[in-house]
Amino acid sequence: MIQNFKLFTLDINVENTKNYYKKVSSEEKCDCLYCQNFYIAIKNVSNDISSIFQQLGVDIECPREIYENCSNADNIVYYGGWYHVCGTIIDSKNYFSIYTLLDQSVSSNENVSLNTSFRTDCISLNKAGEIIVIDDPTVASDSLRFSFQNECHMLDDIFPKPAIQFNVHIDLPWVLDTPYSGYIDITRNRI
Repeated sequence: MIQNFKLFTLDINVENTKNYYKKVSSEEKCDCLYCQNFYIAIKNVSNDISSIFQQLGVDIECPREIYENCSNADNIVYYGGWYHVCGTIIDSKNYFSIYTLLDQSVSSNENVSLNTSFRTDCISLNKAGEIIVIDDPTVASDSLRFSFQNECHMLDDIFPKPAIQFNVHIDLPWVLDTPYSGYIDITRNRI
């Protein structure tokens, strides 16, 4: 089935993807606090976000890899990770993302401060070679950014082929009773 997701045109087999996730839905779940928080918090994402996973046939609660990057003062945790989808990428537009710098004049020898919203901007060059900042086309919502790639990391041997990787970056609240211990003030300059 041909589907468009922002910059990507995919030919995916939703049924094969769903069938795989039904087989492994509760296997191999990590029991660290960061992952346990993810498994609970991801159940409460908006319909806009969950519908993207549903369109792909992916079980939102079963990432192949998930990791915690950092959080902000409001206990919103910035997760990254990936899932696998049965299918191929037919077309993708070239883009790359950078974090919005608070100080646009940062040189390679200076400390870097990043915007706490975790918002990314897509940059492009116009015909004159000037950098233009435009909306990031991989932003699906205020809390989800995604992309697809052909190379699949940690692909399960039983995953149906062909396969592509669905990369996600998602902001989720810390919902566990255990206090979050990984808060890092990313607005602070670092050495």
